[in-house]
Amino acid sequence: MQEGTHAFVLWYRFNLFVITYTLFCFVCSQVSILEMDGQFDRLDELIYVESHLSNLSTKFYGEVTQQMLKHADFPGSNNGTGLFQTIVGLKIRDLFEQIIASRAKTPVEATKA
Repeated sequence: MQEGTHAFVLWYRFNLFVITYTLFCFVCSQVSILEMDGQFDRLDELIYVESHLSNLSTKFYGEVTQQMLKHADFPGSNNGTGLFQTIVGLKIRDLFEQIIASRAKTPVEATKA
């Protein structure tokens, strides 16, 4: 795939917002671009969007929607800003837990040797 070539574009149109997912080749690496335009009228309907996304580092189905509802009064909570902040927060939590788990294994393995 040549640099700048779109492999495919997949978009979902929900009530008042559109989500676009694009695979793109950039600097000889394949990257994914996720865009959102519009806002959510009802945050509980975000569960439909969540069902179309994968690899969100959630611990259970509906966690993204639950977090968005929990912080409904935060700025950007009813649009893509809040959605992407929530997803990034879950990814950071997942990375943190991986780091803690790897550090917890190190002393145990050292005592076995």
